[in-house]
Amino acid sequence: MSTDENKCARIAGANSHPDIHQINDWFLHGPQNPRIEELVRELTLERGIRLSEVEELLSLALENKLLEMKS
Repeated sequence: MSTDENKCARIAGANSHPDIHQINDWFLHGPQNPRIEELVRELTLERGIRLSEVEELLSLALENKLLEMKS
């Protein structure tokens, strides 16, 4: 079991999540939704935003969702 799989396994309910295999393989295969790639390409290649900024936007959106779910 990889380090990432160990981390995921420590999260409550992780082993019973219906998407566990896709979650564990996320870093290899990327998102299943092609719109995410389209948006990243448009923002970076067509609009000139740095990839690190796009990653920060994704991170902030996910963190906000998590905070919303916790409250």
